[in-house]
Amino acid sequence: MPPRCPPRNPPRPAASFDKDEEDNESIPSYENEEQPCATDDDENYVPGYIEVLPDAPDTDQGNTDRASAGSVGDHYENMPESPASSRHSLGEYVNVLEPDLTILDLCAAGKLQIQSDPSLVTAAVGEDILLKCIFTVDDGPVDLSRLLIQWFHRGKQLVEFDNEVTAFRPDVSLSQEGLATGNASLLLSQVGTTNSGSYRCYISYTPEMQIREVTLQVEDPSKTSEDDRDDSVSSLPCPNHSDVLSKLDQITQALARLEAKLEQFMSSKTFKGHDSELPRQQQQPGGGPKGCAGGGQTAGGDGADDGQPLLGQQTGAAMAVPPQVPSKEAYRAAMVLSGAGDALGYRNQRWEYCTSGPQIHQELQEMGGLGQVCVALPDWPVSDDTVLHLATAEALATGKNGEPLFQELASRYVEAMKDMEGRKPGPTSILGTSQLRPGEPGGYRIPFNPGATGCGAAMRSMCIGLRYPHPSDLTTLVQVSVESGRMTHHHPTGYLGALASALFTAYAVQGLPLEHWGSELLKTLPLALEYVQNAAAESESNVGSWAYFQEKWEWYLLERGLASSQGPARFPPAYGPAERDAIYKTFSLDGWAGRSGHDAPMIAYDALLRAGDSWEELCSCAMFHGGDSDSTGVIAASCWGLAHGFRGVPEGNHRELEYRDRMVAAADRLYDLAWGQKPV
Repeated sequence: MPPRCPPRNPPRPAASFDKDEEDNESIPSYENEEQPCATDDDENYVPGYIEVLPDAPDTDQGNTDRASAGSVGDHYENMPESPASSRHSLGEYVNVLEPDLTILDLCAAGKLQIQSDPSLVTAAVGEDILLKCIFTVDDGPVDLSRLLIQWFHRGKQLVEFDNEVTAFRPDVSLSQEGLATGNASLLLSQVGTTNSGSYRCYISYTPEMQIREVTLQVEDPSKTSEDDRDDSVSSLPCPNHSDVLSKLDQITQALARLEAKLEQFMSSKTFKGHDSELPRQQQQPGGGPKGCAGGGQTAGGDGADDGQPLLGQQTGAAMAVPPQVPSKEAYRAAMVLSGAGDALGYRNQRWEYCTSGPQIHQELQEMGGLGQVCVALPDWPVSDDTVLHLATAEALATGKNGEPLFQELASRYVEAMKDMEGRKPGPTSILGTSQLRPGEPGGYRIPFNPGATGCGAAMRSMCIGLRYPHPSDLTTLVQVSVESGRMTHHHPTGYLGALASALFTAYAVQGLPLEHWGSELLKTLPLALEYVQNAAAESESNVGSWAYFQEKWEWYLLERGLASSQGPARFPPAYGPAERDAIYKTFSLDGWAGRSGHDAPMIAYDALLRAGDSWEELCSCAMFHGGDSDSTGVIAASCWGLAHGFRGVPEGNHRELEYRDRMVAAADRLYDLAWGQKPV
C-alpha cells in the first residue's frame, strides 16, 4: 500500500486575537503553507522588513529598485519570513534598497535575488538580443525542482521552465543548462519592430516569487524619419498611466454603444442559446456507510422537483437578457455543496496538504469511492473557507447596503475568526481581520498589503453572486466583491479573486454558457479598476499591481481556446490526476496550485468545464488534486450546485455536513432578497 499523505504541518492551537499577544506558531504561511516562524524563545529573530518611524519622510526611492510598478512579484520584496509582528500596519514597512547600480538593476527579496537589464533596452532590426535576468539563491545551488520561470511579451507567454524548457515561439530560447547556474535570460533571434514592447520575467523559487520587467525598443535604420513617426507606436515604450486610463475610457464608451445596439437588435430578434455542458458522465452507484443518512444514494435535495430545470435556460447574449427566476433549491444547493466541496477537499487537513492528486484518489478508492464518504463530524469538518463564506452570506442576508453592509461584513469576519480551531486559516486572513475596526468610520478598510495575493477572499465570495445575480446588479456586485475582498486581501491578485467567484456564481444563476465566463470576467475588470481608483483607498498601489491577474487569465483562456468565448474548451488528450497536478501548477503564482486569488477560481472554472453534469468528475478535478484543494472545491461546487442541484450527489456527501442548517437558512434569505420572495 502506498504511503498516506500526512498534513504538511501538524495541528496547532486556534489563533487568538488579544491585542498584546504575538501569534507566532498558530498559522502556516501564505494560505496555509508552512514557513519558518519566530518563536517565543527566538530573541534574535528579525523579520524581513524594516519598521519606519511615523515621522520618516517619504522618498521617491520606493520604486527605484523595480522595473515596473505593475509587477506583482516585486511586491514580495516587502514580505516577511513570517507575520511575527502582525499587529502593525503593513503600510509601516518598506524594503531595504540597495545603492544605485550602473549597469544591472538589483532586486532583493529574502533568499531570491534577481539582476536584470535596465528598464529600457535598444536593438536594431535583425540583431539577436539577450534580455538579461540573472538570479541567485543564498541557500546553496539552484534546486530546479523548486524553480518555475515564465517570460511574457504583451500578455502572451513566450517560454517556460517547469522541469523542462518549453518555447511557444521559434524565435525565443531559454537555456536549461544556464538555469542551473541562475541564468534565466531570454534570447530573441533576429528581432523586428514587432518585438518592441514590454517583457516580463516571472521567477518562482518556492516559496518566493518575483517579477522583473524590461522594455525593448527595436529600431529600423533603413526607415526614414517620416517612417519612424508613422510607425512609432510599435517602437516606443508602453504608454503612461494617464494614456492607459484614457484608452480604457474610450473602450468603455465604445462597449456601452455596442451594448445599446445589441439590446436594440435583440428586441426584434429571438436567439437560442447553446448547451455548454460536456456529455453526461455516469455516476457510479454505491451503498452508503453505516451512520450516514442515505449513504451512496442520490437525492433531489430539499424538496425540489427533479424533473424541472433548476435555472432558467439562457436565451440571449451574455449580459443582455435577465435570467429567469431560479428555484430556491438551486440556491440551497449552491450554499450546501460549496460546504461539501470544502470539506471533501480539506479532509480534516489531510488532503489540503497532500501534494499528490494520484495519492488522494488512491486513498479515496481505499475508502470505497466517493459514494461511501459520509461528510460529517468529526472526520470531515469544514475549513476556514466555509466559516468565512457563511460570514459573508449571513452579513449579506441582513439586507444592509453600502457602508452599513461593509461594517457588518467586517464585524462578522472578526467574529468568524473565533471559530478556527482545526480549520487552518491563512496568515493573511488572520492579519487582515486583526486590523479591522468594525463600528469605526472606515474601520472596514486595512492598509494595502503587497503580499496579500492568496485565495482567502476568493473562497468566501460566491454568495455575493447569489445576492446580486441580475445584470443590473453588476456595479453593486463589483463594489461589494472588492470591498469585502480587501478587508483581508488588499492586493488586486487577492481581491479580484473575490470578484471572479462572485461573478461566476451570478453567471451560473443567469444561465450564461460556461465558455463565456472567462471572457466576461475580463470585460468586467475595467469597471473594477474604475471603482478602485474612485474609492481612493491607496489607489496608486492597487493600480500598480493590477496587471498580473488579467494577464494570467488572458493566458489561461488562450490555453483553453476560449479567448473569443467560443467552445468547446480545449483540454490535453491526457488529463488525469497526475497530469492535472502538473498543469494546475502552471496556473499558479508560486507553484502551489489554487493558493492565489487568480488561480483558485481558475481551477474551479477548469473543473466545471471538464465535469459537465458529473459530481464525481467535478470532485476529481476540483477537490482531489495536489494543490489548495478545499479552496478550489468550495468555489466549483457552489457554481455546479446552481446548475445541477443535488441530483447525482450521494446524500452522504452533504446530509450531515457541519453547519448545513445555517447554509440553507442563508440561501433562503439571499434568495428572498435577490428575487423579491417570488414563488418558485
